[in-house]
Amino acid sequence: NVFPILSKCDVFILSSYYEGLPMSIMEALILKKTVVCTDIPGPRDFLRQGYGYLIPDSVEGIYQGFQDSYRSDLNLKEFDYIKFNEQAIEEFYTMLES
Repeated sequence: NVFPILSKCDVFILSSYYEGLPMSIMEALILKKTVVCTDIPGPRDFLRQGYGYLIPDSVEGIYQGFQDSYRSDLNLKEFDYIKFNEQAIEEFYTMLES
């Protein structure tokens, strides 16, 4: 259960070379944490919707992303996990009906 630890964090940084769409990003967003992630396939499409801050996949990019995460002008959207779940369920049932 990641929530007790994550709830004590200011920022969630995912520094990875490759991921699908990690649940840890959504868990951080549910807890209203700023998400900083390397600009890689998987998280990229999701975070480009305005939910997180994409950074270059490098040591310098991660360092800059951490520093930038405390800026107030990132203008990140709040993640509506209820709406997201409803859409996912709808897509699932639509797929089954096809």
